[in-house]
Amino acid sequence: MRRLPVFFVLDCSESMVGDTLKQMEDGVHAVVRTLRTDPHALETVYLSVIAFAGVARTIVPLIEVCSFYPPRLPLGGGTSLGSALTTLMSELDRTVIKTTADQKGDWKPLVYLFTDGHPTDDPGAAIARWTAHYARRATVIAVGLGKDVDFSALRQLTEHVIRFEANQTGDFTRFINWISASVVAQSRSVGEGVELQTLPALDLSFMQLVKTPPPNLADASCVTLVGRCQQTRKPYLIKYEALIIVPAKTL
Repeated sequence: MRRLPVFFVLDCSESMVGDTLKQMEDGVHAVVRTLRTDPHALETVYLSVIAFAGVARTIVPLIEVCSFYPPRLPLGGGTSLGSALTTLMSELDRTVIKTTADQKGDWKPLVYLFTDGHPTDDPGAAIARWTAHYARRATVIAVGLGKDVDFSALRQLTEHVIRFEANQTGDFTRFINWISASVVAQSRSVGEGVELQTLPALDLSFMQLVKTPPPNLADASCVTLVGRCQQTRKPYLIKYEALIIVPAKTL
């Protein structure tokens, strides 16, 4: 059976601390639960998780759905997109089986890359290497969480760049359901010997396909500080978010 590799490349930088990182962990759990209920996915889908902040590392090597256990995501300082891409390319070279004259290799991998900020390294060389040697070998769906995202960098990687911004309770859950549906649809399609070339329809109430990257703006509503405990010497993060006060109406 030819495998369908699926890679989750997740931004675990300091700006993700709190509810966002917890939602990401819960989202991976939800995707796995859905895949385990689909017979096609159980037969074909293999999952891997790459986490990146100041550095990037593979925290779950490529493994079949039934044996996959969603990890606890780490947290770090920085958003090294170049490092994330380098790690991803290494994993594609190391774990994805190529088609040869003697055997059919894996199906074209799906890559879901999540980030909520700007690269803190210079990803130019990694992006150029990806474009030259890997862009045709994998389908990348890049997801920008919120407004403070460098969409121009993501657009250099893929035409599938999605801006997600929750407008009401449950939007993130619905977005995760969309990801699950896209993986299931691809697994069913490859089960019939055909690779899908398009994504499922987007719910425009909370997700938009980014064709022209908006201007890069700093997020003035949030600041994250890195500290170290005086007693234990362990690092910690402090996140401040702006409190919007609505003036009371005068009678």
